[in-house]
Amino acid sequence: MNSKKIITILLLVFVVGSVGAMIYKELQPSQTDSSAITADSSPENVPADQNQIIAYYFHGNQRCPTCINIEAYTKESLQNYFKNQLDSGRVVWKPVNVDESANRHYITDFELEMKLVVLADIKDGKQTQWKKLDQVWSLSGDKPAFLEYVKLETEEYLKESV
Repeated sequence: MNSKKIITILLLVFVVGSVGAMIYKELQPSQTDSSAITADSSPENVPADQNQIIAYYFHGNQRCPTCINIEAYTKESLQNYFKNQLDSGRVVWKPVNVDESANRHYITDFELEMKLVVLADIKDGKQTQWKKLDQVWSLSGDKPAFLEYVKLETEEYLKESV
């Protein structure tokens, strides 16, 4: 055999092996998805008699400094202004990595086009409505304005969800 044929065969084996490994990796998590979902990752597991607002921060594996700030500022705003609601479970803070296969459904559930904060209303154990906080990116460079924005949006959302 000449060297050109050997190289072609080796490249073909490499490509087939790579595709096989990707398929295997995608199928692996889906075999355990149902057991991997916890109360923290699925609003369906909220007790039926408890109404909640879940403040999600959706992110991916790759996180820029702005993404990290958005998460930190959102958490800080919730802790500063909604401590009692967080302690009682009325408001729940939930960062979610949508790059994990068990969490990819959130992309379609909330029509996500970018990583951001979403407030979701859970009533009688079911999600009834949600709202994207689209301004988190434009306010990420102004911490006081960001904190106030999350505060006001969350207050308004709590009033609407009573």
